[in-house]
Amino acid sequence: MDKESKQTIGDKLKELRKAHGYKQVDVAGAVDIKQSTYSQYEAGLRTPSNLILFKLASFYGISTDDLLKLCIDLDDDVYFEAIPHTQAGFDKADFLKFSGQKKYRELDHQEIELLYYFYKMKETDRQDLLDYADYKHRYKRLNPTRLLNNI
Repeated sequence: MDKESKQTIGDKLKELRKAHGYKQVDVAGAVDIKQSTYSQYEAGLRTPSNLILFKLASFYGISTDDLLKLCIDLDDDVYFEAIPHTQAGFDKADFLKFSGQKKYRELDHQEIELLYYFYKMKETDRQDLLDYADYKHRYKRLNPTRLLNNI
C-alpha cells in the first residue's frame, strides 16, 4: 500500500460505523461526545483521545489494539473478518457514558458501578431497595447490640 492509500483512524471509524448501521450521532452519543466532534474524527481533522479510542473500541466490542491495528498496512492475501457488535460491548459503552458524567467524578469506580446498576433497575425494585436500606439503618440505630449479635 502506498502512503496515500493507507487507511487512517478516521477511515476505520467510518467503516466500522457503516458496517454496524449506525449514524454518527448514535456513535457520538454512545461515547459521550458531540456529533460534530465525531464527524471531525472521521474526516481526519481531529484525532480521538486515548479515552475516546477506548470507548469506541468498547462500543464496537473490540480492543483498542484491534482498533488501531485495523489502520496499519495489511497483506492483501489475508482476509480479516470484522468482529460483530456484541451486547457486552454496547453495555460497556453504556457504562462508560454513565461513568463519564461530571457529577460522578468524585466517586470511586465501585460507587459509580453501584449507581449505574441501581439506575438500571426497575423503579419498584429501586424503591424496595431504598426501603430495605432505610429499615436496616433505623434498626441499627435503635438496637445496635442486637444487630451485632446476629452477625
